Amino acid sequence: MSNEKRVILQERQFNHSFQPICNIQSSDIIGFEALFRSSLTPNPLTTFRQASNKGWLYELEKLSIQKAIQTFQSTLHDQDLKLYINIFPATLLNKDFCQFINREVENNNLDRGKLVIEINEPQVVITPKELQQSVQLLKEEGYQIALDNIGNGASSFITILDLDPDILKVDRGFSEEIHRSTLKQKTLESLQQYCQITNTQLILEGIETTSTLEAARQLNIEMAQGYYLGMPLPINQ
Repeated sequence: MSNEKRVILQERQFNHSFQPICNIQSSDIIGFEALFRSSLTPNPLTTFRQASNKGWLYELEKLSIQKAIQTFQSTLHDQDLKLYINIFPATLLNKDFCQFINREVENNNLDRGKLVIEINEPQVVITPKELQQSVQLLKEEGYQIALDNIGNGASSFITILDLDPDILKVDRGFSEEIHRSTLKQKTLESLQQYCQITNTQLILEGIETTSTLEAARQLNIEMAQGYYLGMPLPINQ
């Protein structure tokens, strides 16, 4: 066993920062995204890629999910807020995942409707039938499904149509200079129209300036996330 794997899996030397997701029309916080952090690496994605390459991704994701739910519930259990957790498609394809997540929410008294499963969309190049089935099963169990990084990487409208998520998280690239880009504004308006037709929620990522926030508000975007709205921090801060 590698030293990094031993430290993370056995000693559990990792934690989470929590970034707020806000209704920018009412200025209310509606939930928090749990973001994996470890002193072993400055880039969490590097750890998950290594775990995937070496065959211990599922173990890592299970421990991360357990800790995120426990931390969230220990501090915010009595508030009407949602917890967003990032999960790779390969983990969703594991035949034991649904049973595992059901057990974790029950053990921690977390309402299934408060847990949002964010699919790390860049890993989705094609949409296997098994992944569609896994997503549908989780939705039937009462969880919400979010598709992350829409508009970046391997994202496509076919993926959106195939997985039929409850939430689309639009990549931060659409937020950059949005107040100056008519094309980005029109694209977001089109995505909003799709979301209205399909009863899908849209969350715009990357709100980092006053200008970006005001432009998003003028487009009647409700939900957003970004450093200007709140930095990722330990939940007790």
